[in-house]
Amino acid sequence: MQADASSSSPRSFEWWMISNLAVGAGFSAFVALLIPPYVTEVTGSAAEAGVIMAVMSLAAVLGPVLGGLADRYRAHRLTMSVGIFAMAFAFAAFALAADSSTFFPIDAVIMGVGVAAVSAVAPAYIVGAGLDKKMEASQLTTFNLVAPVGQVLGGALLGAAAAAGMSYSDRFWISAGVLLVAGLLTWFTSGKATKRLHAQLYASTEGGDGDALDSASPAAAANESTAAAKPKGLSSVLLSTFGVYL
Repeated sequence: MQADASSSSPRSFEWWMISNLAVGAGFSAFVALLIPPYVTEVTGSAAEAGVIMAVMSLAAVLGPVLGGLADRYRAHRLTMSVGIFAMAFAFAAFALAADSSTFFPIDAVIMGVGVAAVSAVAPAYIVGAGLDKKMEASQLTTFNLVAPVGQVLGGALLGAAAAAGMSYSDRFWISAGVLLVAGLLTWFTSGKATKRLHAQLYASTEGGDGDALDSASPAAAANESTAAAKPKGLSSVLLSTFGVYL
């Protein structure tokens, strides 16, 4: 399977890493600069803004659960992309709130779960893809640097929007649009990286040689039995409990 992994020609920067730029721009810039002052303005309470941010952070702890389900259903690409789309949806929902705080907690949960999905799955594309140590280190460095780049770009974009006198609603729409584009880029550029990842994670179930099966670790054997028992088609994933949750 190593030959299959190398055939996808991994590079230090791959376009699916836009997913981490989306987290940097979305969570570290758009959320931090928009939601606390917006919630405070609408509700008149800074404490309520703190509660909304706490709900968002609490929802983000679902990352390990989402990562485990993505492994189980071979849905890494779907989970990572849907996570970004969920963030875009949450910003659009804030834009549509029209000075009503009724749905703020729900929006916060959607945002937190979206961030959790990306943060849990995206690093697996590097550490679980069977890359050589030099390339793995190079990709991890690049991947980690993309987030602060997104934070800087997102902050600059919102600063320009505020200087232009745009309303909170307009700024939320801009944030949603940026993340929508990032989600589409992530989906359409992550195909090869997904194949590379799955070639490593599910090598023992893809008709590999006998030596690979004989030397499989207990964890790999568990992955094999789980993968063999579960459907792998996109429609099957979407109609499963996991798909409904997403």
